[in-house]
Amino acid sequence: MQMYIATEQECRAVTADLQEAPPDTDFDTFKLTKNPQGPMPIEQMNQICDGYHLGYMGIAGSRLKLGGIDLVCFMIAGIMAFGVVTAGMTEGNNAFPWLNDEYGWFMWCIWIAGFFFFFLALWVRQLAKKDGFSYIIFSREYGTVTFPKVETDESLTVLFEDVELSVFRTIHTMGTHQWHTIIRTKTCRPGHRPRKEGISLYGSNKEEFQQEWNMIARFMDPTLSMPACLHTAITEYQKQEKDVWGETFSKPRTHY
Repeated sequence: MQMYIATEQECRAVTADLQEAPPDTDFDTFKLTKNPQGPMPIEQMNQICDGYHLGYMGIAGSRLKLGGIDLVCFMIAGIMAFGVVTAGMTEGNNAFPWLNDEYGWFMWCIWIAGFFFFFLALWVRQLAKKDGFSYIIFSREYGTVTFPKVETDESLTVLFEDVELSVFRTIHTMGTHQWHTIIRTKTCRPGHRPRKEGISLYGSNKEEFQQEWNMIARFMDPTLSMPACLHTAITEYQKQEKDVWGETFSKPRTHY
C-alpha cells in the first residue's frame, strides 16, 4: 500500500474557505471527549514525535468501515450458509443444490446470493483501504492537524479543535472482537466530504484509547507541559537531530 505524507509547509496554515461538515450521527455515537488534563498513558510511548509535531499512521479510505458495510455483508453471507445447511439437515434434505432434487433451484439461489454478499464484503473492505497509509501530523507549533493528499482527497489542514475521534468495536464469531479508531474533521472544503480515516492508536480498550486521546489533546495545548509519556520519544528524535519527516532538526530543543 502507498504511503502519503503531509509536509511541514502544509501544516503551517489552515486550508482556506472551509465550511462546517454535515453531521455524522453514527460517528457522534462513539465519539470521545478531549481532556488535556485527564488520565494519560503511564508508560513511555514509542511514538513519532520531535517535540513540535506528533505523527500518527492512518488508513485513508477506511470511512466505509465506520458504517460496518463489510461486516454486515459477511454476516448476511454467513447467515445464509448456516440457514440452508441447518434447514437441509433438519428436514432431511441436502443443503447442496446438486444433491437436492426437491428444492435444488431454491438452494442454488441461496448459495449464489450468499457468495454474492461474501465477495461484496471483500470488495468493500479492499475499497475502504485503497488509498493506502496516510501520515497524519498533529502540530503543537502551529495548532493544526494535517491530513496528506491521497488518491481521492486533497491535503487538508484544520485546527485541532476541528477534529474528533470515535472508538467502537465490532463483535465477530466465537466471541472475538475488533476495535476501530476513526478520526474525522468537523470542517471540509465546499462540495467535498470531511476527512474520515482509521488512525492507529496503541490502546486495547476504550479507556486506553481515551487516555491516548487525552495525551494528544495535551500535546496540542502549548500552554501545558509536554505529556510525560512522550519524553523518551522526543529525546531520541532531538538526540539524532531529526524531525518527524526525517529532516535535519533545526529548532530549539524541548525542555520538560
